[in-house]
Amino acid sequence: MSRTCGEHSFVPTQGALEHALGTQILDLYRQTIFGKAAKVEIDLKVFATLVRIAFREQPSLWEAERFLWLRIEPVHLRRLSIELRITETRVASLVEQCALSEGAENLAGATAIAEIQGLAKRYRQDTSDLKEGRLRLFIPNRYTRRAIEAFLSSNGAIPDTSFHRDHLVIRLGDLLLASAGTSEQERSQFLQEIAERASAEMDQDALRQFEQALGAKSLSDRALQLGKALTARLVDQSTGAAVAGLLGLIGGVLAG
Repeated sequence: MSRTCGEHSFVPTQGALEHALGTQILDLYRQTIFGKAAKVEIDLKVFATLVRIAFREQPSLWEAERFLWLRIEPVHLRRLSIELRITETRVASLVEQCALSEGAENLAGATAIAEIQGLAKRYRQDTSDLKEGRLRLFIPNRYTRRAIEAFLSSNGAIPDTSFHRDHLVIRLGDLLLASAGTSEQERSQFLQEIAERASAEMDQDALRQFEQALGAKSLSDRALQLGKALTARLVDQSTGAAVAGLLGLIGGVLAG
């Protein structure tokens, strides 16, 4: 049984979640000699169920009856720490284990942009970052951080993680390349389309910067210069909404 939670999401009832837990534990016992089921496996399944029950009323954590481990925030970790009487560090570790054991999706393409967009729109950006073509994200939990880092690094980008353990600094140019296709032609066309869509609301100075960026010799230089030109236009409006709008433009191009 499920019920609505928010405008678009459906979540299982508490009874359904508890029933599913019982089934999972029975399956563990069926898969091995009786009494030999690993306690750590049972604990992990119980923890996952307790998390779902605790946050059934929060639609941002649900999508089509699927629990979104990527969206777990520090406030959620703190609440679980208090309710379960374990440290927040232990809670964070269990969240990551649950996400991995349930095969939570890897971030790629439009999905990655949507998650990054959701993080970016919640906080103001530093103007010094924008002038250099960088975005600074506050990352809610360890699993989300690693998922975003894996998305970027698998496409050749190197996120700056040195500033603060809860912050992730991304060059927009790297994000553009990571979001595009795998061939140089696909990536070049992607950058061209981003520039064309963004130029609709730009002045002549910005258009000259776009042309200069797209004229760079290497694909990497084109992406980095275009990213810098795009973020520089947001310096006077460094709100999370403005940055989210830019990321929305990128997502729109990916969606076709």
